[in-house]
Amino acid sequence: MRRKNKGFKLVELIVVVAILGIVAYCGCGALGNMFQAGKGAEDEMREYVGKLYPGRPIQGVVCTNMDTDGDGYISCTATVDVGDGGKVVEKQINAQCARTFMNFNSGCKPMYAPYQGQ
Repeated sequence: MRRKNKGFKLVELIVVVAILGIVAYCGCGALGNMFQAGKGAEDEMREYVGKLYPGRPIQGVVCTNMDTDGDGYISCTATVDVGDGGKVVEKQINAQCARTFMNFNSGCKPMYAPYQGQ
């Protein structure tokens, strides 16, 4: 009388674990590249704001990590101190900057609010 084998063989288990490892490696690489793209856009935004307001201190730059409209640019916002005479006056600049991961675009372009006139 033969017993039916219930369960997985060791070789089958190793193959499944190897496949899951490969999938996880590919997924983590793509996730890491997405965050590097945001960092590249932040650098582009700092350069863009530095050209618009030379010599003015940049308080901070924030960029999204996703291209929401598929044009190769991600949204960024920078805060610059434009005050004179020791008075701090912060101005926000909104732009779309190129993400550097798998993208042929470069630099930043101004982002304007939609026209609400009549």
